[in-house]
Amino acid sequence: LVLILFIGAYFRFTGLNWDEGQHQHPDERYITTVANQIKGVNGVGEYFDTNNSSLNPLKFGSYTYGMFPLFFTRMVAKWVGMSDYDSVTLVGRAMSGVFDLLAVWMLYLLGKRLYNQRIGLLAAALCAAAVLPIQLSHFFAVDSFSTVFVVAGFYFVIQAIPIHSLDEKISRSNLIYFGLFGFIIGLAGACKVNTLPVFGIIILAGIVRIITDWKKPDFYTVLKIIFLGWVLAFFIAFLAFRVFQPYAFSGPGFLGFALNENWLKVMREVIDQVAGNSDWPPNTHWTNRSITYAWTNMVVWGLGLPLGLAGWLGWAWAAKRIWNGEWRRHLLPFVWVAGYFIWQNMQFWRYMRYFLPIYPFIILFAAWSLVEIYDRTRESSARLLTNGTRLALQFSDWRFTWKGATGLLILGIVLIGTYGYAFAFTQIYNRPMTRIAASEWMLENISAPLNVVVE
Repeated sequence: LVLILFIGAYFRFTGLNWDEGQHQHPDERYITTVANQIKGVNGVGEYFDTNNSSLNPLKFGSYTYGMFPLFFTRMVAKWVGMSDYDSVTLVGRAMSGVFDLLAVWMLYLLGKRLYNQRIGLLAAALCAAAVLPIQLSHFFAVDSFSTVFVVAGFYFVIQAIPIHSLDEKISRSNLIYFGLFGFIIGLAGACKVNTLPVFGIIILAGIVRIITDWKKPDFYTVLKIIFLGWVLAFFIAFLAFRVFQPYAFSGPGFLGFALNENWLKVMREVIDQVAGNSDWPPNTHWTNRSITYAWTNMVVWGLGLPLGLAGWLGWAWAAKRIWNGEWRRHLLPFVWVAGYFIWQNMQFWRYMRYFLPIYPFIILFAAWSLVEIYDRTRESSARLLTNGTRLALQFSDWRFTWKGATGLLILGIVLIGTYGYAFAFTQIYNRPMTRIAASEWMLENISAPLNVVVE
């Protein structure tokens, strides 16, 4: 796992200053501008005073992003003495990479808890080299921050309500995990509001557990704990969102729970844009996009063909297993991937980053399916490896070893292909950005109407 995280760190922290300080990413440029304009507050009272707080990003335009990444990055930038306009961008990019690495680690824990350690390790290894998470780790934006909390939310769901295991009982001690889930989901929403639907996963898990336990002697105890847990999770999620997304509320104090009309106005504007109800230049290129546009981008570019196909085929295989009654381990990630993908794919805007919250789970299905194939062909692959380089024996034995060879080949193609994609992609960060290189060439080689030469 440590090696996987080191490799993932190499991919994420290579060439963080990819635009040579020229602020080429428009969303990032705006967040950087706001981070440079907000000022620290003198106390808790001022922090929750929406109208007067110097931290309120809504004072500086239509700030549509989560506030927790903004505040956290600014705090770290102040701590390391890099809070000026050019430097805070680099701090934000580094924080995106750190949080994305934490998502890799959390995916390992989730895979280990839901399936086994081998699947957890393979999922982490594949996630460390997934191209879209690597790209988004090079931007000071909110996507990489939010993903780790979504994955962590799933981890705490199966800790709170272990529907994947018949042997694990639910007791009052599980309420701790309900509370942790709520806190994590509140943070996810404070990074990116459209991750809040993940709260529905704990509702689904609870309903499933209630249905499966209704004939058991301790049913009413389980029912009470789940209902109490739901209330606790919602309450703590709300408190976390209140604390880390403070200017979504009117204030002026902590108990001012009315939603901020200015924030609501900004959210409505964004919803109109995403739905295609707003006529402005960036919307035009979404007209008549194919329904397969987002899926194709995810498979071909976001994950790469080997991992993308393995992930979605693994998801489809999980659907078959669920249909056949083996649903306990697959149900929650399966529903999340299906529901979130359909929801986002119905929107007018279908940017690749909008689908990031389901990437770790598609990767988890890829890891599960690859390990499942390996386990089913273990005897055949062991015989293949025992035959070694003895070609005559390999040819004569092919009827018994072809399954093992196929399983190992598929695993190799996905792993090598995914890391090949990652290595090829990260090479763009080791060379000048083309538009900057072109601008420098023009300044050096194309004469202007007036030229001043200083010797």
